[in-house]
Amino acid sequence: MFKKILFAALIVAPSLCAAGSSTTANYYYYWDDTTLSANSYGYRERTCPSNYPRLISGSCGHRDYNSAQQDIKVNFAGGINGAETTTFRCLVANDNRTAGRAIRVGIVCGK
Repeated sequence: MFKKILFAALIVAPSLCAAGSSTTANYYYYWDDTTLSANSYGYRERTCPSNYPRLISGSCGHRDYNSAQQDIKVNFAGGINGAETTTFRCLVANDNRTAGRAIRVGIVCGK
């Protein structure tokens, strides 16, 4: 059932993949890019807005399709506080000793 609902929402809003954020009557989508410093690990969190309080899904990883993908390790990607969560957490490590790497984190939230 969940897959059918999400699929229907995606068909209604074909511009979902546009940069930044998008909303319809039923869901909210947001993504952004940050840099993870060389030879480090950390986390990024994104929280659903109060008018779309339920986290449906999220995304986490290296933004680009290039050799730098090998430097990024995703250790965890998911909701942080149970079934009725509002926050998505992305735990990542950058194994490159000299260069920062782009990390993209996105969320899909519903009412």
